[in-house]
Amino acid sequence: MKGLATTTADVYKYTGEPAKKYTKDWNVEGVAASNDFTAHPENVSLEGYLAPETYRVFADATTKEVVVKLLEQRNSEVDPVDVLNVIKQTGRSWHQILTMASVVEKEAKTGEDMAMVADIFWRRLKMNWALQSCATVNYVTGKSSPAVSGADKAIDSPYNTYKYPGLPPGPISNPGLKAITAVLHPTANNNWYFMSGTDGVMHYAKTLDEHNVNVDKYLR
Repeated sequence: MKGLATTTADVYKYTGEPAKKYTKDWNVEGVAASNDFTAHPENVSLEGYLAPETYRVFADATTKEVVVKLLEQRNSEVDPVDVLNVIKQTGRSWHQILTMASVVEKEAKTGEDMAMVADIFWRRLKMNWALQSCATVNYVTGKSSPAVSGADKAIDSPYNTYKYPGLPPGPISNPGLKAITAVLHPTANNNWYFMSGTDGVMHYAKTLDEHNVNVDKYLR
């Protein structure tokens, strides 16, 4: 938005402020706050609904026009039939899919790992386990630590998936198509834990004991 918006507040006027809970009747200043799949929840920002791409826009384009362009790109980059089929089969909403994709993208680098991690997270949700995603804690603190501290894990925020089971209220980033695809079509596996080591490789484990061994071996 550099050069198109005077201040961050100008952008938030149309997208809403990330991590802020709005009143039920909040509107996005005339920007279409919905998509082709399910309605966008009225009490969260449009984070997650804006496709991260490189765009060409007119020099005199308004902030609102740019936001609409990003929303339209998000809707057009996925196959609506595929998305609607997944929603019908799983009962998950588009908002939940985008939220999960935003978390998965922060936790894994490759499409293969994203699909593995997505399956683990969906199964954790089904079991009512806490996701325990460091990415969601970093979203609250503004840090980028691969292993968050005990104090950070205790922060009282609905975005803290160590403290609260379930998905956070909304996306923690604007995920790319690779992460969305991984969440729509996760790779079935028998692991319950994963961690990215200092070697840059994702290490999976079926039990907590195996996971702790991986942490000691590849992170510390």
